[in-house]
Amino acid sequence: TPPHRHDCEEVVVVQSGSGELLIDGTAHRFGPDSTLVIPPNVDHQIVNTGSTAMTMLAVFSMSPVAVFLPDGQPLSLPWNS
Repeated sequence: TPPHRHDCEEVVVVQSGSGELLIDGTAHRFGPDSTLVIPPNVDHQIVNTGSTAMTMLAVFSMSPVAVFLPDGQPLSLPWNS
């Protein structure tokens, strides 16, 4: 993902692959069968660091959710296109 933030909590279930959650200036490594909990209004990025595709399911605590780049500009989500 690009670096971004949103006004609600996000829970990401990683089904396959491995990567890093970049949040608060720290890289948190994760692998398959991991659950990531991202608090609201925190800039974060999910990066695939493995050699295979990453499959994940993200759930937001509200809908619809507005997503913003770190500079505050709106980020269009794929399903809104």
